[in-house]
Formats: sequence, structure tokens, C-alpha cells
Amino acid sequence: MRLVNFQFYSSILTFLLLAHVQALYVKPHLERTHSNNLTFINCRSRTNSLINQYSSLILNLQPALRDLSAPSASPAFTAFFKDPNHAPFIRRILQNITTAAPTPAISDRAISPSFVCLDGPTQVNSTEYDTDMYIRCQDPHGPFATTLLESPAEPVITLCPRFFHLPVRLQRSKRACLEVGVQGKLFLSDGLDLIRHQSWVLMHELAHIYLWNTLGSRMDYYNVEQCLSLPSKRTVGNAESYVYYVANVRLGCTLFPSRPHPPRRGIPHHRGPANATVFDSEVQWG
Repeated sequence: MRLVNFQFYSSILTFLLLAHVQALYVKPHLERTHSNNLTFINCRSRTNSLINQYSSLILNLQPALRDLSAPSASPAFTAFFKDPNHAPFIRRILQNITTAAPTPAISDRAISPSFVCLDGPTQVNSTEYDTDMYIRCQDPHGPFATTLLESPAEPVITLCPRFFHLPVRLQRSKRACLEVGVQGKLFLSDGLDLIRHQSWVLMHELAHIYLWNTLGSRMDYYNVEQCLSLPSKRTVGNAESYVYYVANVRLGCTLFPSRPHPPRRGIPHHRGPANATVFDSEVQWG
């Protein structure tokens, strides 16, 4: 049985999007650069770096796309998505990320995602968060990036200044693979060191856009144990599950906990605003 009946979901999402249109203000006359279907707003000297990060992301997605075409499910796929029937849908999401595919729009045209580099107040205002997005950037425990889904025809990802302090170069050694405990049932870390990089944050936020436009999902679990413990049907709606999968396949990681398990005690599932990249192992946004 296939995961998604795309025609059915299309009609449902049209209703959801019509009901969800809210005001999203992006300050006019900010500098804009277009590249690879993406728009970079107010990024100025950082634009080329972001373009390079996205180009690098496209290359780093290729091993996962090949893995999805394999005749049998890999250990990484089984760990994070469980059911091989999910493969066609996951491939579609990853392909959309690699092409920055335009999202379905209620207006007469579809628009590809935009990144807005925030460096001052009044640049982006969100009614969903009821705030100037730059103010959220000032919270030392706040998000590095946030996907705003208020305007279906204008998917916007805001990047806070501290996003640019994240590592640029991804690990290339298999030694970066997450270590499995002696009994083989748990990872020994929360997994965040593996994904705390600019490319993976860009991928995470782009995944939110395409998951919202196909499943209406805003789910956001970050801790690797939380991702592993999701029921099969929920794995495909969680943006970070895609990042862990792609990162593990890219490194050639083959050791994963032996079976699904509930998270260890002491890892609470706090809730907060959806679609925001944070690196706090005790927080689940969404």
C-alpha cells in the first residue's frame, strides 16, 4: 500500500491552505538575489556562502537518493523510516529539496522558497508568532532558523545571525557516525552534534516547506532517540528524520539500535512554536 494518495491530499491541503492564509510581512526593497530557484533576501555578503551551502547540500543528498533506489531498505532507512513503502514519498521530498521546487499556490503562480537573512528589526513580521522575527533571534536559546508557513504562496525561511556561527564544513569521516550502546538498543548521544551544521539546517527548513505542502505536517522532533521511536506512519512527517537519514547515508553509517524503543526517561517532549531549528536535546518544537 502506498503511503500517499497525492490527489486526495491535494484536495485536503487546498482546503487547509485556504483556511490558513495569514499576513506575513517581508520588508520591501531589501536586496534580493535569485539562484537555483531560490531567492536570498537581505543576505548581501553572505549570499554566495548560502548559495555554496545549498549546492553542497544537493551533492550530499545524492547518496540518499541512490539509497532509495536500492532493491532493499538500508539500515539507515529502516532505522528512521521503518516501512519500505515510504520510499517513493521520501524520494519526492528529497528531490523537491534538490530542485527548490515551487510549492502549490492558491494564487495564479507557484513560488520557490526564499531565505531572509535577519540583521535588524522590522524586516520580517509573523502573525503566527505574533512578533518581529528578529526579536526571536535575540533569545540565546531561540531558533537558528524558522520556516514561516503563513502565506502558502510565499514560503519564507528566516535565518538568525547566529545561524552563520554554525559549522560550514560537514564531517567526512565514518568516525562521525553515532555510537550505539553495548546492548545495541540505544545511541549513546542525542545526535545533535551530527546535524549541527549550516547545510543540515537549510535542509531541515526546506523539508518543512515540502512536508507542509504534501502532508500538512509541522512535526519537529530533534533528539535522535525521539526520531527513532516515532511510529512508522509519523516518521515521514518529521523534518529532522530526513536530515538524520541523509547524514547517516552520506557518512556510510551502518550501525543503528536494533529495534524501535521508547525514549529514555528524562528526555521530556516540550512543545513550542513549530518549524524552528533549535539544538536543545530536551526540546521538541511543534
